[in-house]
Amino acid sequence: MDQLTSDDWIETVTDTGIKYYPIDFWLHKLPNQEAEFHKITTTDGNSLKLTAKHYIFRTSCDNLDEKVNVRTLSNNPILAEELNVGDCLYRVEGKDIFKTKITSITTVNDTGIYSPMLQNGRLTVNGIYASCHSNWESHSLQNSFFAHVEYLNNFYNSFFGTTDNNRDVPFGMETIIDMMSLVLPKNLVTL
Repeated sequence: MDQLTSDDWIETVTDTGIKYYPIDFWLHKLPNQEAEFHKITTTDGNSLKLTAKHYIFRTSCDNLDEKVNVRTLSNNPILAEELNVGDCLYRVEGKDIFKTKITSITTVNDTGIYSPMLQNGRLTVNGIYASCHSNWESHSLQNSFFAHVEYLNNFYNSFFGTTDNNRDVPFGMETIIDMMSLVLPKNLVTL
């Protein structure tokens, strides 16, 4: 993630299969930020690190060796902190999707927080299918909201000639998001 730029395209899963989408904007790109992560390792040896409040797609563990039809993928992500050893996730292998079982979940401290946002709100990380989002599940509303924030940030940078590549949620925005989650239904426009 630390080597990605805004010009890169990232692997994602759509209702028509495995595709590549460009990065729309960065919710977080803080290479020097220290944080606590849940390191999730699966039976096939893949692993990824997510913050506790990052969303990921859990699935049932039946038919582990069979290909999964993209139209049957879960559209209801859960927080990484809700995962348990023995749960199953989706793994992407080439143009195919399979299920994989979680063999370990450990808490690790590491440096660098990255959250590239894609058009469909989903991406694969080290072969594991996950959401781009954290803290708030409705990626349609979150993408619309942060697209405007990104536009204002780009305008500011071009107007004042700054080129800061680090990105984070602007001060106070997390509070606004928390307040919105109290007012808006949880699954409003969740795609």
